[in-house]
Amino acid sequence: MARKGSQPRSARRRSSEKGPSPPMAGKAPAGSNDRQARMEELRRQIDATDLELLRLLNTRAGYALDVGRIKRELELPIYCAEREQEILTRIGKNNPGPLEEAAIRRLFERIIDESRRLERLAVQGPGSSCKPGEE
Repeated sequence: MARKGSQPRSARRRSSEKGPSPPMAGKAPAGSNDRQARMEELRRQIDATDLELLRLLNTRAGYALDVGRIKRELELPIYCAEREQEILTRIGKNNPGPLEEAAIRRLFERIIDESRRLERLAVQGPGSSCKPGEE
């Protein structure tokens, strides 16, 4: 009599009949070392690119502060829709991809928003605070 939960002998397979065993833990499939190395190199390049983007964004922010100071001296408004549209159009036309134009537009809209915030700070001068909802 078969025990509860056990299989009949005909359904049991010997370990040699089970087919290929799964890869051993920690053992990489053939060619994966090359792919792993390539992935690590790409990640190093992404990290270097991130640092370059950070440097460029901060350089751009410095220019925005300078523009804000000049706008304060000339008593010009911070927001200039024409200038922002000009930037977005130029960036869209010069985008080689692979990022889609809509993605680039969203990124630059955010960059422009932050630049405008810095310009506002420069216009207000040291020690002043931004009023909520103020453009």
